[in-house]
Amino acid sequence: MVSMYVKVQQFFRTYMDNEKGSVSLEWIMLGLLGVALVGMVVTSLNDMEGNNTIASAIIDKIAEFVESIGSGE
Repeated sequence: MVSMYVKVQQFFRTYMDNEKGSVSLEWIMLGLLGVALVGMVVTSLNDMEGNNTIASAIIDKIAEFVESIGSGE
């Protein structure tokens, strides 16, 4: 287990020692944070029974808006 930790630490250290690797690693982490946030939002839109109450309300409002554009109102 310790040898695996040392290998991982050395892998990240090679990228953190130079500026290009550091910046690219920061962008990767920022992307992973964005994916995690989107996952949390999608999960929060679902209630316990699996009904998308908030999501369905948003979709209904968008559909009403599109229909009002088509009808000329």
